[in-house]
Amino acid sequence: SQQLTLSASFEMYKAKHTEGRYINQVLPGNHPVFGMNLFAGVEANWQVKMTPSAFIPELEIEASSGWKMNLKEAGRNFPYSKLDISATFRCSDRFSIETGAEAKLLYSNEYDFYQAAGITLRGFRDNRFIGKQSFYQHTDFRLDMGKIKNPFTPLKYGLFTGFDYGRVWFPGEHSHKWHTSYGGGFWLTIINKVTTQYSCFGSEDGARFLFAIGLGI
Repeated sequence: SQQLTLSASFEMYKAKHTEGRYINQVLPGNHPVFGMNLFAGVEANWQVKMTPSAFIPELEIEASSGWKMNLKEAGRNFPYSKLDISATFRCSDRFSIETGAEAKLLYSNEYDFYQAAGITLRGFRDNRFIGKQSFYQHTDFRLDMGKIKNPFTPLKYGLFTGFDYGRVWFPGEHSHKWHTSYGGGFWLTIINKVTTQYSCFGSEDGARFLFAIGLGI
């Protein structure tokens, strides 16, 4: 299936000036980013979902481009593009490989730090790395362990291990380092719909425990 969506947005941000954060070391407390900022934007999004074969039961591609403008300071505006690709490879009835990649590009320097291109590596806190361009990729090896018999509700569970890598680019920054994280965990599915996932991922920053809940995680 394919879907093309055109949308408009209105956003409100106010960053807190909290002691100890890096952003507070490079920006003064009276910087406009710590005040109330209003943004308007437009975006075009194209999404494709398909089932190429029994070996690749899920393949999804999502591409979007848009533009955002600060309503208080019209000169602070930026166009951007983003691409997501994800796929599932079913190697057997119980073993599968899930992988995905995301890239984001900002075409102007007129953006605030909370609008930057970032990467989602599970061994690092959210927004640990941000820049003008970003790329990251993750891969999980998943093993379905079957069902847990009980008198209340159907339960399924499984184990997984995963690996992430990625980096950001920023004008004037010349590092060639790619950041990595790795770990694993297990999931539990209730009534064949609601899934809870528990995991621990490590990185150079240490270990991070994660919990997620959703439909078909």
